[in-house]
Amino acid sequence: MVITLYYNKTIDFLIDAYGKGTLRSFVGNSEVVFDTIPADMVVNSMIIALLAHSMNLFKNWIYHSASSLRNPFKFSDLRDIMYSYFTKNPWVNQYGKPVVVTQKLTICSTNVDELPLNKGSKLERISDLFKHYSFFQSIFDDQNAEKLRIATKGIPGMNEEFNFDPKAINWNDYMMNIHFPGLVKYSIRSNI
Repeated sequence: MVITLYYNKTIDFLIDAYGKGTLRSFVGNSEVVFDTIPADMVVNSMIIALLAHSMNLFKNWIYHSASSLRNPFKFSDLRDIMYSYFTKNPWVNQYGKPVVVTQKLTICSTNVDELPLNKGSKLERISDLFKHYSFFQSIFDDQNAEKLRIATKGIPGMNEEFNFDPKAINWNDYMMNIHFPGLVKYSIRSNI
């Protein structure tokens, strides 16, 4: 059995740099869908797939744990949520001062040359490296995972306790109350 996880970790770089006030613009298409999925949903799908196969309920062997088809999360959504989060919860720098975010991330749609605020910087090189993700125009098909959800529906405990339906994700709530706070606490720490 193969379960594929597509979690575009490039968004954590963007969140980190934006929250610290070092990233004001980035190359990408604001309509690009980031195929992001919470890790607990991937684990839940693995548990359910193992149980379903052990009970001979399901015969597929490949499952994609993905959100882009059923609950897309766009680059523009990330930009809006980052702005909302960091205006309400500013990152505190090494000197104990909050970093004030005054505007949303500018998403430049064609190339790195449009990044006047970052021209010649390390961020320009990183933007050039990450543009392949921020222009990526594919949707990952999770039909087998959806069929698994349907096949196990009604079996006590399977779908209630081990939810892996990407439609259940409220992206604003998830990012504002789980992902960003965890990232700030464990990855974007201040040096205080």
